[in-house]
Amino acid sequence: MDETAPRTGAPVNGFGNQDRLTLSNSHVPADESTFARMLARRCADSIQTAAAESKLLRIQTAVTDGVYRPDSARIAEKLLGHN
Repeated sequence: MDETAPRTGAPVNGFGNQDRLTLSNSHVPADESTFARMLARRCADSIQTAAAESKLLRIQTAVTDGVYRPDSARIAEKLLGHN
């Protein structure tokens, strides 16, 4: 978009020949605890089926044995709604 007046090169709206970006935090919680609650609520709302008890027992055993290594990239993708 051209920010100058035709033929004169004079700035329009006082911005001259500059790009402008406006960021808004209207949908961002004010603090980390509010964000954490919002994220937990979204995750809970997105759960469609309960985990199988056998899967939970396998994970619990792996954690107890110290061999459980979660895939942080996959977890982040799921939290952010990417597949």
